Amino acid sequence: MRSLVLTTLLLLASFMMGQATGINFLIEYGHPLTDTDKGFASSVAFGMGLQHDFTDRLGASLEVRYAASDKQDDLHAWEVIYNAKYFTAENDGTAAYIGSLIGVQSYGGTGLEPVPNSYGYTDYRAVEISHVQFPVGLRAGVRGGLDGYFGELYVQAGYSIGSSFLFNGTDAPVNSSATFFGVGLSFLGFGWE
Repeated sequence: MRSLVLTTLLLLASFMMGQATGINFLIEYGHPLTDTDKGFASSVAFGMGLQHDFTDRLGASLEVRYAASDKQDDLHAWEVIYNAKYFTAENDGTAAYIGSLIGVQSYGGTGLEPVPNSYGYTDYRAVEISHVQFPVGLRAGVRGGLDGYFGELYVQAGYSIGSSFLFNGTDAPVNSSATFFGVGLSFLGFGWE
């Protein structure tokens, strides 16, 4: 645990030195939390990000997000995502980028499991959900320069290492989603050099 805290502090300190740094809010649609979530926009993630440009072509962001499912009433996840970016043009202005991402996703909440009773009816019991998995993937997008106000549009997709069974749903077992796809917008970003 100490090494994780030390690594995080060193990463944050490196964000403060260099070319440019910025802070922004974000919202993302289409990020499924479970394999039973069907269709696009099955959940919404929102949070904050810290962005940093190391050179005129290389940058990174560290994001903390909260995601909630619209299919499972009380299921949510906290996520910390690190994203490396390679820009196709100088990043002091608006430029496209492609990059990789890695993170940790912690599920929480409750799920309702059906329990047959002795009268032939079905009762439901609440089950506490606690699960951790590690998303990895690719992200592509367009971001403005970090000096002053900036925004970002992106699309990302990937795989979550450690996806598994969460609880027995009313129709079928509910598992955490192994794959993800999302379209996001970073807004109200403010940066400095």
